[in-house]
Amino acid sequence: MSDFILNDNQHVTLTIELVDNQNNIVTGDQLDPGSVKATFQSGSQFSAVVSTDQTTVLVTANGILTQDDVLTVTGSLNGVALKPGTLAFDEDSSIATTVNLVPSTPVNN
Repeated sequence: MSDFILNDNQHVTLTIELVDNQNNIVTGDQLDPGSVKATFQSGSQFSAVVSTDQTTVLVTANGILTQDDVLTVTGSLNGVALKPGTLAFDEDSSIATTVNLVPSTPVNN
């Protein structure tokens, strides 16, 4: 599976699903209160915020271009830790909006 791409001015909401050993979606179970954590491998290129009901994660690009930053979401059910969910993200540049001028080092005439 390829990385999920966000531009440096975007965010995305991820739905947290619980699945069984056969990768079938399990409905009706709720994760233990306060057990869901969402963290990125490198820590600063993206932010990840778990919703108060622990059903979604809001991922926001922080403006630093990067590739292969892995989000890991952990949680427990009835006191038992579940296998973490992971998703790799890339952050790309958005559409150009400004002409930027970058001077070189001055030299004598």
